[in-house]
Amino acid sequence: MNTTSSTFKANALYNVQSNNAVRPASEHSFSVAIIPRSQAAFISPLLDEVSKLAPQEIILFNSRLVPQGNIPIRNIWLNNEVSSGQLVNIAIEEAKSKFVLVLWSDMRFLGAISLNVFLRIEERSNLCVTPQLFNAEGLKLPCLSAPAFDSNGFSIILDMNEQNETQVFLPLDFAGAYNRSRFLNLGGYDNTISNSYWQRADFAMRSAMWGERIVLNPALTITYNADHNAIEEEDSFGLSTLIFALKNLGVSINKNRVTLPFWRMLWLNGTRGKLTLFNEIKEWVHHNRLRFRYNAEQVVDNWQG
Repeated sequence: MNTTSSTFKANALYNVQSNNAVRPASEHSFSVAIIPRSQAAFISPLLDEVSKLAPQEIILFNSRLVPQGNIPIRNIWLNNEVSSGQLVNIAIEEAKSKFVLVLWSDMRFLGAISLNVFLRIEERSNLCVTPQLFNAEGLKLPCLSAPAFDSNGFSIILDMNEQNETQVFLPLDFAGAYNRSRFLNLGGYDNTISNSYWQRADFAMRSAMWGERIVLNPALTITYNADHNAIEEEDSFGLSTLIFALKNLGVSINKNRVTLPFWRMLWLNGTRGKLTLFNEIKEWVHHNRLRFRYNAEQVVDNWQG
């Protein structure tokens, strides 16, 4: 294999190893990124299925498996442990196609995959098309997600979906077909948030507040090969929760003036380095002030309406 080096923008997190296969890009060509989970043994059958789709390239992480056929392979060797969202960021950053299908190594296709999925992403200006997920026993999982406020604060509600394509709040388990340019323009998943639940919640709320669309396509069906439950994620309170809250729930929009009010720093009481953290997020809000179309309350109200 021919080895080339690459680095993520923030840090020297990885190297990229590529084979010599070349596949010309078409208008609707796509990449497939397979994110590793602990059950790495399951990757082989998925790799065979993905190869049959004839993607422009397959992106792997820390893998010594090589699929058959003349398919370009880009193997990313991580130098450090990174979060799930960072893995998706790296894969989409490195991808050479306009669309990137992100899957986990313990997933399999449940039915035939229509390449029209990628065509509709562009036609309908969607950020992401997320699949209908099934557990290892073949039972349908609730993938219809919506934001809500309850007695405990912010929450994500999951429900069963009918057989129609519909807008959802987030891509469950990070899986889905992403529009690369829209994803990068959004800033991807926040690598300062380590908790997967709040990392995805932040991505989803930012997407909605900035006017992006995430869609569940029931024709894109994915099943797990192991007892992984994508809907039972840890949403415990911690620093990740606070960063999510300040970046999203704390943003005020008043007569087109977007700010993070100073009193929101009270949310950080007891947090080490709270002034530095608050100022960093306040500067981020100011820098992106022209991109906010809705505040968090409006997002939730629009969903419930």
